[in-house]
Amino acid sequence: MKKYQILLSIMLFGIVIATISCKDQKAANAENQEEEILPEDIVELRADQIELANIELGHFELKSLGQTLKVSGVVTVAPQNFATVCMPLGGFVKN
Repeated sequence: MKKYQILLSIMLFGIVIATISCKDQKAANAENQEEEILPEDIVELRADQIELANIELGHFELKSLGQTLKVSGVVTVAPQNFATVCMPLGGFVKN
């Protein structure tokens, strides 16, 4: 009988230790999830800043344009997609 009491005590102690260690891991995971990493190119405005700048929010609307729009501007690509091609002979670059 004494043997079973010792075995039961050891099992109970193991269950308590496992439960405590699992709670510590959940707390550590919760702390890691709370950190939000935002890109540097995002700007957030507070309500008073929106009011001061007279920014109005609306809804998306579908509209037909009856004319061709002529616009000018510069198209840029990310540095990893930029390429320079130099050839000693004349030719055309297709891709």
